[in-house]
Amino acid sequence: MKKSILFFLLLFCACATWMCGGRENNDATEKPLPDHTIRLQWIKAYPGEHWKQVREGLRWTFSFLGASLPKGSFDKAVPANDSSAFTLDFSQLGFSTDALTAIDSILVKLKSSATYRSENCMDLSRLVVLLIGESENYYAITGSEKTLGNFIRKHGLENPLQFGVTRSAVANHHRLIQFNPDTSSVLNFAFVAVESEDDLEKGTFHASVFEAFDIMPNGQLRFSVYDEKGERIAASPAHLGKAGKPAKCLWCHEIVISPLFVPNTPVAGKLTNEEFEFWRSAFQRNLDHYRTTLNDDIDYTLTQDHTFMEMLYISFMEPSLMRLSNEWQLSPAEAEKRMGTPPGHLYEEFPQMGMLYYRYYADSAAGVKDLRMPLSVREGVGEK
Repeated sequence: MKKSILFFLLLFCACATWMCGGRENNDATEKPLPDHTIRLQWIKAYPGEHWKQVREGLRWTFSFLGASLPKGSFDKAVPANDSSAFTLDFSQLGFSTDALTAIDSILVKLKSSATYRSENCMDLSRLVVLLIGESENYYAITGSEKTLGNFIRKHGLENPLQFGVTRSAVANHHRLIQFNPDTSSVLNFAFVAVESEDDLEKGTFHASVFEAFDIMPNGQLRFSVYDEKGERIAASPAHLGKAGKPAKCLWCHEIVISPLFVPNTPVAGKLTNEEFEFWRSAFQRNLDHYRTTLNDDIDYTLTQDHTFMEMLYISFMEPSLMRLSNEWQLSPAEAEKRMGTPPGHLYEEFPQMGMLYYRYYADSAAGVKDLRMPLSVREGVGEK
């Protein structure tokens, strides 16, 4: 009897050990859960910069990237107190599953850098530049259509209304604006600006580049640039005009479907100035109303708050001696000595930032090699 009991006890223990071992092996093969977080550090860039402004700049950064920012979500994600370092969880901000997948891919690369591993954090302005100013990152997060053909089919732009721009504040030559006249569905609003070196009035207009935008579910404009073949590219070529990257589109359009800045000579067979403005105003009114129905953390009545986002990337890409001193934890004299001979300059739009340098000089002087930055946030300098 005792031998039987002992046999069953040994058998039970063996089974239990096998089951636990099996469970451990299964756990070991399971993929780790996605980590949507990153540790960020705020570095003060100029005397008038305060944490409240920085937070507002981050809020608009996430909104421009398509985050829905449900009411109260931003305050949960970004501390309200003056904080030099904090952990940001992108999953709290209302990004779509696809957007989070794109963000996770970017975060993995950033957190694997030697700089991040040694400091266990990242300059938050550097992150803003990489998310907004790197066109491919912006496209991936916002869900931009990869081809012009997809964009046209999505928004029913096969037979659009057309407005000929003969005097443009953006293009060096004539421009053709195309849109679908359906104003009933905000999420179907879509415009395409066709760039060319040719002439609309002479009938020689040949499409070279397409700059497009539509509306994301959070009410923000989403921009894409396509080449002559309809393939998505990082920026509009400089020889055609000033359009640049999607980040420059954001800076110029802000939160509006831009009106005409100068009257144009009517082009035969195209909309007149008055007709175009009628349609543009109708689109803008409906977009404004749509935004009032959103229960989110963006106040569209504060029409200049987006500037705080621009200040974040400008003050990083063109840092002051004060910022470099804080960034490198050196005295201003030591920071100036490290920078060497590059001359300083003033930023015409924001002279309060003081004398500035360029980021590529600063990163080179500091020996930063593993976090590649674009040469410009707005212009397609050195990019395909």
